[in-house]
Amino acid sequence: MVRFCIRRAIRIQEIVAELKKEFVKEAIAELRRVGEEPSLSRISAISGIPRKFVRAHLDSLDEAIPINDVPTKVVTTWKTKSEYLQKRSNKPRILGCEGNTSEFAQLVRSVSVDLNPYTVLNELERTGIVLRNDGKIQLQSRLYLERDLDKAFELGARDADALMQVIQKNVEQKLESRLHLATEYDNIPDCYVEEIRNWLLLEGSKFHKKVSDYLQSYDRDFSNQDSDEPGVNTVRVVAFEHTHPSE
Repeated sequence: MVRFCIRRAIRIQEIVAELKKEFVKEAIAELRRVGEEPSLSRISAISGIPRKFVRAHLDSLDEAIPINDVPTKVVTTWKTKSEYLQKRSNKPRILGCEGNTSEFAQLVRSVSVDLNPYTVLNELERTGIVLRNDGKIQLQSRLYLERDLDKAFELGARDADALMQVIQKNVEQKLESRLHLATEYDNIPDCYVEEIRNWLLLEGSKFHKKVSDYLQSYDRDFSNQDSDEPGVNTVRVVAFEHTHPSE
């Protein structure tokens, strides 16, 4: 994190200011988790943040909002539901996108009725996920990748947060382990790096497609599971490859 900041001229004062906000937000969340009503004194006591700062920032704190939840689900539905796939190749079909009764509008409404289909279409166009031509759109990317810089960093923060929670759970709970795997080799010649990256990208995409198909069978938004069953849980599976010169 420090290396990232130094290379992008982000000063420590900026980081400290943001950390204070996060400490206040997490202190509030922890107090509510244990059934206590958050107060200036309690927030300050458990976070170490002065009451004056807590008071100044309390009203401006935003609740966390899932990143691009609807566009992501639209792309996932497009790639997996039979009515949106080509019969022979099983690849996503080109969809009509003009008007409120278009194929794309119906696709969006199958996921959410809260967003206008054109709003979702504009977001997918902006990020380069779809190509629009003559009233039709084509899915450009197999995976929905966030390309806006700020949102990409926010997505990375969610991944980092998930990893830290997995580590914490594995340390705290001896009988119930969470998946946390890493594979590393440190003596590979330069000439094989590109080949390895391409292989990992291909096999990783296959793995996540398998994970997606499996999880969809349990998700209320994509399956016929009984919506009256109690509980709403998020399952997040993250995989990445990082290659660098060995020290």
